[in-house]
Amino acid sequence: MDSYTLKSMADLPAPFRACFNFRYFNSLQSECFPACFHSDVNMVVSAPTGSGKTVIFELCILRLLSRFISEDGRFTPTNGTLKTIYIAPSKALVQEKVRDWTQKFGSRGIVCLELTGDNESYNTRSLQEADIILTTPEVSIKVFGEEMRPVKLTTKVFGYAPAKNDFLFEKRLQNYIFDILMQYSRGKSALIFCSTRKGAQEAAQILSQTVMAFGHSNPFIKSREQQERLREASLSCSDKQMQSYMIYGGMELLCFVVHITLTITYCTSPH
Repeated sequence: MDSYTLKSMADLPAPFRACFNFRYFNSLQSECFPACFHSDVNMVVSAPTGSGKTVIFELCILRLLSRFISEDGRFTPTNGTLKTIYIAPSKALVQEKVRDWTQKFGSRGIVCLELTGDNESYNTRSLQEADIILTTPEVSIKVFGEEMRPVKLTTKVFGYAPAKNDFLFEKRLQNYIFDILMQYSRGKSALIFCSTRKGAQEAAQILSQTVMAFGHSNPFIKSREQQERLREASLSCSDKQMQSYMIYGGMELLCFVVHITLTITYCTSPH
């Protein structure tokens, strides 16, 4: 995008032009400007650090606040009638944005509220009057416990001796997967988490090689119809090795057609 197509402060309504201390938006912000300021479409912006994503979010806030601009161009907000929710991964970031946005929007009558575990001064009224609520994922009105699960989960923790490094330890754990599946999955589907794509492939390979030794008594394949479905599904896989794992091992998990019915957790403690 060249300099002639960059959006400027003149593209914003007069009450919002002083919100930014620069004259032109950068190329990323200008590219997103029509979507975030002139539409209500959902957006996901993936861009490097420092590229200006926060300004894009601020434009979305201004898009919402523009509803308070009257026909004669005056900005007269009514606190609490429209709300923006900002969720950040850390309390420090929330506090930083509260200071920044209070300075930027506070003079225009917009109320920012910090809602984190460190700030317990808020109440129902302050929540109702807030225009921008900044919070962290840890905060919730109600946390539902395990008793709300329609299908109860059971955790089994197994201890194994550590290896020289994490790589060798994970590789060793692959040898235990089959026995654990046979003992605890009870013939149901199982989801196995691996830290890398290669680790998932190696786990599938070991499982496939193990069940091939069973011949027609493969514990993962219950019927000829299932075998045929796996064979057909394998044809859509471009990796020849993965095809064989699916056909001989019944590796439905590699097709990502899985249901979580078993959680396997490893630890290095023998107890």
